[in-house]
Amino acid sequence: MGLLLWKELQSPVCRSAALTRLEDLALFVSGVGKDLTSDMTTRVTFGVLAEFTQEMMQTYPSLAVGAVEKTVRIWDTKALDWVEQGVLLPYVDGKQLLLIPVEWTRGNLLMASRSFYNRKATETLQEEQTVLNGDVKLIPSKRLLKEQNPEVKKLNGSQAVTYLPNRNLVEEFRSEVDRDFTAMTAEEAVRRILRGRRGAA
Repeated sequence: MGLLLWKELQSPVCRSAALTRLEDLALFVSGVGKDLTSDMTTRVTFGVLAEFTQEMMQTYPSLAVGAVEKTVRIWDTKALDWVEQGVLLPYVDGKQLLLIPVEWTRGNLLMASRSFYNRKATETLQEEQTVLNGDVKLIPSKRLLKEQNPEVKKLNGSQAVTYLPNRNLVEEFRSEVDRDFTAMTAEEAVRRILRGRRGAA
C-alpha cells in the first residue's frame, strides 16, 4: 500500500495541491477508505495520543496497572521526521492501548469519496454541461452523468484539478463537512468497542 500511495503522490491531483491533508487521500486514491485513513492519522498523531493516554493513566490509575514501556516511531513535528521514543502505555490483551479523545471521533469518514462525488464532482460537471436553449436551461441529470462517469475517485480527481487554482473544491467540501461535524458520543463509542471485541473473539 505504501508504494501505491507514493505513486499517487506524484499524480496530477497531488502535484496540483488539490490534496493537502491525509484525510483527502480517501477522496482520490483507490483503496483508501476510513480504515486506512484512521490508521495513517493515528500513526502521525501517535505522540499527541500517547500524551493524552498518559494523562488518563494519571487520572484513572487502574489504566496504569500492567503498563509497559515500548519503543515506537513517532512523528516529530519540529524535526519533520520520524524518531524512536520510549512510550509507557497500558497493555490490554497483550496489546499496547492508545486512547483517543471521544470528541475527536466519528463513526464514518467525513472526507468521503462518494459524498464529494455527489456534492462537488458531478455537481460541477452538471454546471459545465448545462446549456441555454432560448430562455430554457437544459440541465443534464446527475443520474446520466454518473452513468457516464462511474469511476468515483477518477472524476473527483479530474474535477478538483480542473477547478484549481480559481476554485478549490476540496476546501469547499471540507468547510461543509466541518460545519456538519458531530463527535461520537461516549455511549456510541462503548457500543462500537464492545461490538469490535465480539467480532475479534
